Amino acid sequence: MGQLADIYASPGDPLFYLHHAQVDRLWWKWQKLNLKRRLKEIAGPDTQFAGPYDFNHTGIAYENITLSYPLQFRGLVDDAEVKDVMNIKAGVLCYDYDSE
Repeated sequence: MGQLADIYASPGDPLFYLHHAQVDRLWWKWQKLNLKRRLKEIAGPDTQFAGPYDFNHTGIAYENITLSYPLQFRGLVDDAEVKDVMNIKAGVLCYDYDSE
């Protein structure tokens, strides 16, 4: 996997952005199948392998993600909450995809 497998170096590989853009496009396509409902659907732990997904029994503390869960961008852009980025055509994002 090379650079893509390194969580610190992976943004240096152009495939990183291609992959994440495709995931975003597919997520939006799925949301549009039932947009009113899916703009409000979010759940799960904020920590990988925590809580009910704690397969290794690491006992990692976690919080459940909600629509009001804070997203910190450390000065890159203004901080937001999950609800502010669930709809790519509204709020802080304001973009769309040309075709399916």
